[in-house]
Amino acid sequence: MGEIVLVIALLFAMSGSSAQGKVLAAPNVASAVIHFVCCSYSPSEVVIQPGESVEWDGDFGMHPLVSDDGLWNTPTVGTQFVYTFTMTGTFLFHCAIHGGAGGAGMSGRVIVKEVRE
Repeated sequence: MGEIVLVIALLFAMSGSSAQGKVLAAPNVASAVIHFVCCSYSPSEVVIQPGESVEWDGDFGMHPLVSDDGLWNTPTVGTQFVYTFTMTGTFLFHCAIHGGAGGAGMSGRVIVKEVRE
């Protein structure tokens, strides 16, 4: 049953729908990449501009990625997740098992801001 839900989610993400989070087939698409192992993100903070994406690489079975704001929940399988940030702000995230909302434990943040030239 879990595989069916994942396949449906993958098809939905690849269909060009308005969903922003996607499970990637091709690497190196994101503006920033965050790697993780137990129990930390590296880097734990990235700064990007609106419209850019962040890729998380690691074992989502052991470290399910959760947005503090509810923007996404990653699948509990797989090793890559990309999210495109469209608005400025600071967006916190954490591991559902080893972290907590507000920066507790295994957590990090994405800062999205306009870069003025």
